[in-house]
Amino acid sequence: MSFALGFLVASLAALLMLPVLNRRAARLARRRIDGLFPMSMQEIAAERDALRAEFAVAERRLERKVETARAGRHGDMQAVGAKLLEVAALQRDVEGRDAALSARKAEMEEALARISGLDRDLSTSRTDGAASLAALTALEEAHRDILVDLKTTRRDRDAVREDLKGALSRGEVSRGPSTDGAADGTAALGSPPHELHARHDALVSERDTLAASLAAAEAALATALSGRHAKGSPQSSTDDADLRRRISEVADALVKRDRLPSTGSFPLTAVAES
Repeated sequence: MSFALGFLVASLAALLMLPVLNRRAARLARRRIDGLFPMSMQEIAAERDALRAEFAVAERRLERKVETARAGRHGDMQAVGAKLLEVAALQRDVEGRDAALSARKAEMEEALARISGLDRDLSTSRTDGAASLAALTALEEAHRDILVDLKTTRRDRDAVREDLKGALSRGEVSRGPSTDGAADGTAALGSPPHELHARHDALVSERDTLAASLAAAEAALATALSGRHAKGSPQSSTDDADLRRRISEVADALVKRDRLPSTGSFPLTAVAES
């Protein structure tokens, strides 16, 4: 009985507290719903404007990101274009250097071929120079012999001239031959005048012949020297000057020693001009 009475009292208390709790729960639920879903038109418009503003800001941020990406892309494309131009310029430079290298290589090959030809020409010139030197030695010997013969001829001519003068001065030109034991000079004294003149003319002719032979030898020497000049060897001009100097020294030495005509009396101009 007491248990049932207590249960009834508790039930009555619960019923008394239930409206209070219900109102509290309803008020909290309404407040929460009001926070989630505004009920007035102004709040709805404000919420819509706020959403539009947030969307506009987000869209602008996205546009800025796109613009930044495009600017970076354009910069990258410009850098790539500049690199491509630089690569093309370097390629042209490399091609030009390759062409220049090929040209230099061709020039070097041509120069080597020219050097080989010059070496062959130098060997030929040296051989020709040795032959010309041998010919010059022979010509010098012939020149010396001709000068000696010319000296002897002049001495004979002078002796005959002195004999003729002596014979004319003593009045012995018209007489007959002298004694049998006389020398050649004494026999000349007893010779007739026409024989003395004939001997004099013969000596003069022999002198002219020797001079012509000397001129021919010098002309042959000039021809040999001019042939060496035609070879184009750089050493040929020096060698030719040395050869001409040697010839002039030999002739001048003979002139000073034996009182022969100077070397300027004979045609050495051909040798000098060669």
